[in-house]
Amino acid sequence: MSLDYSPARAGDPPAGCPKGEGGKQALPEVDRIVGESECFQITNLSRTTRWRLMKQGLFPAKVALSPNRCGWRLSGVLQWVQDRESAA
Repeated sequence: MSLDYSPARAGDPPAGCPKGEGGKQALPEVDRIVGESECFQITNLSRTTRWRLMKQGLFPAKVALSPNRCGWRLSGVLQWVQDRESAA
């Protein structure tokens, strides 16, 4: 299964976005929050392993969205994966 995490979306961008290549309006990059299951799909690390790494400061910290909901910034998780690939 291949997941695409690029910020680009199909269709016309909303009005008010800055102009991009070719005079088309560029979509703003949004750093969205990913939950447990999507974080697992990206990293292939269990919840416990991510928790241990977070405690050691080796994995991005969670973002609290409400008292019962939290997640990770997608940019932080992707950067963590890229750093691991660079180190290998």
